[in-house]
Amino acid sequence: MQPAQAAALAKQLGARTEEARGISAEELLQRALNVALSTRNAQGYTPLMVAAACGCTGALRVLLELGADPWLVEKRGGRSALHLAAHSAAANGHRVHGHGHGGGRGGGGEEGVRLLLEAVERRAAAAGERPEEAVKRYVDAPTRAGLSALHYAVCAVDEGAVRRLLAAGADLGVAIKEHQDHVSPWDVGSTPLHMAAFRESLPLCRMLLACALERTLTNDPNRPPADLRLALTKTKFRPLEMALAAPVMRLLDPAVDLALLLPDVAAAALAGVRAAAAAAAADAVVPPLRNLAAAALSAALLQSAASAAEATAAAGLASTEAAAVGTEAAGCLAATAAAAERAAGPGARFSRRSVPLPAACPISQEISETPSSSASSASSPAPPGLCRQSEPLCGATRAQGGRRPHGAAAAGRQPRCGVCLDAGVAVRASGCDHTLCATCASQLARRVRTTAQPLACPFCRRHVPAFVPLQTTAASADPGSCPPYL
Repeated sequence: MQPAQAAALAKQLGARTEEARGISAEELLQRALNVALSTRNAQGYTPLMVAAACGCTGALRVLLELGADPWLVEKRGGRSALHLAAHSAAANGHRVHGHGHGGGRGGGGEEGVRLLLEAVERRAAAAGERPEEAVKRYVDAPTRAGLSALHYAVCAVDEGAVRRLLAAGADLGVAIKEHQDHVSPWDVGSTPLHMAAFRESLPLCRMLLACALERTLTNDPNRPPADLRLALTKTKFRPLEMALAAPVMRLLDPAVDLALLLPDVAAAALAGVRAAAAAAAADAVVPPLRNLAAAALSAALLQSAASAAEATAAAGLASTEAAAVGTEAAGCLAATAAAAERAAGPGARFSRRSVPLPAACPISQEISETPSSSASSASSPAPPGLCRQSEPLCGATRAQGGRRPHGAAAAGRQPRCGVCLDAGVAVRASGCDHTLCATCASQLARRVRTTAQPLACPFCRRHVPAFVPLQTTAASADPGSCPPYL
């Protein structure tokens, strides 16, 4: 293409002459093609609409491959190329809006609908949308009078096009909203079933009702809200009143159960439901790989917890005295909670650190014997039996670098479990060195099977690959900073 020709073409396409000097010939040809594909005739039809209305599937395929937009609608009635393709069977063999046709009889409507739906799928996938949702919107897009593509396919008595639209999820209960003689001579409120009954088409009536029955039995999202045979037009006509043939009237009688009229459809739908239920049951019987891995991990954790507890007991690091002391202390705290609340007065708040313990409580005796390093404790001595420790009585200590134990642990006893606050610690989490009793470790290991998640430490939430025996008592009693969960 010569520069002068490019400039002339760019000027025709709306570009300035100086801009045309930097535009390639391919871009100019694409612009010219886009303009040609979106050009409308006197009736507001694009070339794609004319090809769809004429049933010329060859031209329709070429135009879609060149990038013609299937979503464009004509300005008079708001019909898209899909509406015109669905109705092309009725006009096939005649002149449509002054234009000839290049396609032959038969299959033009169904093939045109198929090509348009595939083009919408490709455009949606290229735009990052879900193709099935885009096709559903395109199929159910109404005209200004409220007609869908299914209305036009039924009106044209095109069984192939109707089958294509139903497979794409077309709405069965859509009704006409406005009466327009030049577009829709049908009564307001007419559904596709009204049109099929008026056309005396038993195959179309059966196809529509079979689709409604199948969607209802399978609980399909596109199922109609009510029986299609009960729909009324503005003049109070049901589909039954619009039919004259006896077979059609029997099928449209709402007094007869639709499953009895279409037993083969009902049997096939129920068989599909049973097959889906059987597949779901099979999935429940054969667990997924994640559940199998969780079961294996739970078994390994249980084994490691039992082995660690046995090794700890064999080494003499665990003490049953800690469990007894923990139980006794818990009983003392529970017995004196009400007394602490009464002593504090109405509306006052208190915590476990300031619960007054009875004088006979072994924990209170040990606490009273332990000197406090807090300045507040020195200035205001605690009443007899009142715990003024700066740290809570928690046995969730680290085997390495944990805080200095006090109370029962300071007297040479093993710390209590920080989970149940009852039994003495017996195992250690290998990921973080937090300690807990064997019972709590077993319960945490069993939870892995139900949650299908790796075990996390109940104190620091770190991953726990296994449980290991306790280290020496001296190591567990080494002073250090408090764990991060305190």
